[in-house]
Amino acid sequence: VQTTPLTEIGHVDVMDESTSATDLQLHVQAYDDALATVLIDYTATATGSITSGSASASGFVSDGTTEVEFDLTQTFSGGAVQANYKLSVPEKSISVVFDGSISILTQAVQMTATVKAGGNTDVIAVNGSVGGPVSGTITHNGTVVINISGTQDDPTLTDASGTAVTATEAQQLRRVALFITAVLNHVNALLAPAHVLLLGF
Repeated sequence: VQTTPLTEIGHVDVMDESTSATDLQLHVQAYDDALATVLIDYTATATGSITSGSASASGFVSDGTTEVEFDLTQTFSGGAVQANYKLSVPEKSISVVFDGSISILTQAVQMTATVKAGGNTDVIAVNGSVGGPVSGTITHNGTVVINISGTQDDPTLTDASGTAVTATEAQQLRRVALFITAVLNHVNALLAPAHVLLLGF
């Protein structure tokens, strides 16, 4: 039982900035009253339909001190989904760029994730099929350091000379995979308003 009045700690504004019935846009802003600042400010846009259209989100999220800027786009056409995501933390010189595609009919998958931090650039590039064989590489500052083969469920990881990675290296790679998965989960949450617009809910 609620015995004391609720205390407002912030509020969210959702504004319809659509220009037509097929060019839909929502502007989302979230405010922290204690910090007297905007923590989330972005637009979610949808054009066309889920079979032939696009969904996007662009803006920033913040903890009140550090901002993460993002520009996210998904395109739907011909039974395939193309994705291009760009995220950056300018204050820390960190950026993540993800390009990927999946064919709904053939289940073919392609993805490239580029992470820049601390003056270094790491690129993970993988091709394959859902539940099937995969192939790819991981490069560090332009040099191949890991080769990827096997299947999606049981990948084989070797170094540039073909030697299997150590348990420690495998654990580090799992952390990278978990990081990318976490980023993609946040991306899906940010794109959710655009998906709602695209589906016409």
